[in-house]
This record gives sequence, C-alpha cells and structure tokens, in this order.
Amino acid sequence: MELKQISEQEFKCYSENSLHYNFWQSVTMANMKKSSGYQIDYVGLFDQTTLKGCMMLAVWNMIGPYTMVYASRGGYIDYKNEQIVKTFFSQLKEYLKAKKCVYFKMDPYLVYKERDIDGELVSNGEDNTFIINILNSLGYKHLGFSYGMCVDKEPNWMFVKELNYQGEMELLDSFDSQTKRKVKKLDKMGVEIRELKREELDIFSKLMKHTSIRRGFQDHNLMYYEKMYDNFVEKNQMKYLVAQINVEDFSKSIEKEYDSILVQISKIGDIERNEKQEKKYQRLLMDKERLESRKKEVEEMRMDANEDELVLAAAAFILVGSEIIYLFGGGYKKYARYSAMYALQWYMMKYALNHNYKRYNFYGISGVFEKEDEGYGVYEFKRGFQGHVEQLIGEFSCEINPVMYRMYNGLSKIKMKLKK
Repeated sequence: MELKQISEQEFKCYSENSLHYNFWQSVTMANMKKSSGYQIDYVGLFDQTTLKGCMMLAVWNMIGPYTMVYASRGGYIDYKNEQIVKTFFSQLKEYLKAKKCVYFKMDPYLVYKERDIDGELVSNGEDNTFIINILNSLGYKHLGFSYGMCVDKEPNWMFVKELNYQGEMELLDSFDSQTKRKVKKLDKMGVEIRELKREELDIFSKLMKHTSIRRGFQDHNLMYYEKMYDNFVEKNQMKYLVAQINVEDFSKSIEKEYDSILVQISKIGDIERNEKQEKKYQRLLMDKERLESRKKEVEEMRMDANEDELVLAAAAFILVGSEIIYLFGGGYKKYARYSAMYALQWYMMKYALNHNYKRYNFYGISGVFEKEDEGYGVYEFKRGFQGHVEQLIGEFSCEINPVMYRMYNGLSKIKMKLKK
C-alpha cells in the first residue's frame, strides 16, 4: 500500500461516500481554510489502484519553508484495521517530512468508549483504547482527555440522539416529561422560526456577543459568521435560524384571551358558587393576573423589537453527511420563559427526521456530570431531549522535526515576553 497526494475530486468522492462523512473533513471546509490563509493537501492510501482511506491536511506556514499541519477530525480511515492504520500513519510521517512539516496534530471523529445518557460507561460497550495504543506506538502522542468547553478547538464531549422514530409524535414522546411539556406549549408562546439571510447575520452576531458575555466564553466575530455562510449555507450545508415573536400579533392574542377571561369571571363572579365553580373562579383570577403581567411585558417587548419582530434566540446548524449538528447558539435570558431554544431544537429535529438524517448531534458538553459544574446546565438542557453521551478519542500530536519545533517554541516564548 502507498500513501500519496490525491486530487480534490478524489477526496470529495471518497469522503462523501463515507459512513463518517463530516463537515470538518470536507472540500467545503477546505475552501474556508484556504480563505483563512491555509494551504490544503489531500492524501490517500492506495492498495494498488483502490483508495483505502484519505485525509484533508490544513497546512499553516510557521517560518520560512517550515509548516504546521492539522487534520481536523482525523480523516477517513478505518481506525479499527491495524494494518491500514500502521501503513497510513507511518507513510504520513514521511510525507510530512518532505513537506517541511514541524508539528502535526489531529483529533479523530471516533468514540473512545461507549457511554449512556448519564455519561456512564456502557457495560461491554465499544472500547477503542487499542487505537490509542497503536497510534502511540507509531509516534503519535495521545494528548490526554480534555474536559470543559473551549471555543478555540472542537469539543471532546458531545450529546447525540439517534433518529430512529416513526414520525414526529413518536419523536416528541421520546423526550423527558419537562422537555415534552415545553415543546407542547410552544404554539401558545407565539414563537416562530425563520432562516436568516446573509445581510441579517448582524442579528446573529449581536445575540452571540450578548450570550458570550453572559456565559463567559469567547465569541467569533461577524466576519467569521459571514465566512461560514459563504462556504456552507450557499451549498445547503448550514442554516442560521432565529426564534422570534411578532409582538403585535402576540399582543392581540393576549388581549383576546384576556377579554375572554374577563367575560368568564363576570359570569361566574356574581353567582353562588359550589366547590367546583369556586376552583374554576380562582383559576380564572390567576389567569387574569398572569395575562396582566404578560400585557406589561409586551410593552417592554415593543421597545426591544425591530419593528414588530422580536428575536429571542438564534442557532447555527450544520447539515452534512448523515447528521445535523447544533453548532452554536444563544438567547436573551430575559425572555427565557418563551422557550425559544426549545423551539429551535424542535424545528431542526423535525427537519432532520423528515429529511432522513440518522443522527441529531447537540454537540459540545463539558464532560463533567456534577450539578455544581458550570457547564452542567448545557448538558441538562440537551439531556432533556434524550440521547447519549459520546466521548471522542482525543487529540494526537507528532513532532515531525523535534529540533525545529523546540526552536520555534523558544522563539515564541521570547516574543511573548517582549510583548509584555
């Protein structure tokens, strides 16, 4: 078997027919990387004329002719075939040496050990520890297992739901009771979902900035969201969605319900009430109070709305291969009770089911399942839709030119000190 450079078309054909086709290792992502200054190489392992595996390499110029190379999500390789893994990665080293690579890193899109909804290991479940051992023996050092949420690299922990349901009602019934209740109440909330156009991405960027400040993470800038749009949305591989309320329509529905309550209170208020009627009367008074509170909130909504439309939450979804990925999103906490993020997830889960996607990937969680952990709320929200935890196998690195790598690191540290 021989590893050699392949064409973009060869990579595209092989990757798109892979069971594990994903957006990180795609020609679309390669084009986005190119626009950010990366050089892209495609390599494939051939058994005579048959392609047995391939990988997209993002090459970054360090200094002079020397480069650093990253293979996001580790390419399309049968990692469970020891012969292929040993041949591919042994020859990859030689390829990278010829390309003046100093340092190589990858994070295969591969489960480490099978886990359940609570993050607990499944008895006799899938276990890919042996793959770590093989790669380590080839000089690709495993960098350990990361926890927490980090925006500058892809998450090592995800929450995933398999979509093996016969219709939307069966899907809805699979949720836990609280999530199911919130989804069923969405129609009464007046929340609508729509897709953003490119010129509207400032709405998404503004909301993400608000969310990042509130939750303490580093946000991307508007240019990044525009670049993602240009590369993925135009190819129907991504959606930017917002959950919003038409304030005028919402106000009218509240007024209509409020008037109906007043009529019922008037009818029952002046009669001598039995126990059952008294309970109903008290419920009506509570509904009246609730709607009066809503009417006051509508006035605040008018001030926040753009004309009549008030955006409550937004999310970006990737649609590549057999899964839909909830990539990132956020919302305004002051309007949390309208369950806008539930509306977004429910909308896209129905879309996934009706368009024959096999998996719905809620994507990153912290991997810490203690309620005291700051990331537990994210996991708890995703867990309500039911599914399972996936811990990926982690990052691997290889110092292709150890001497140059140490020199480069030394110079980088000196530069950092000079900047201070």
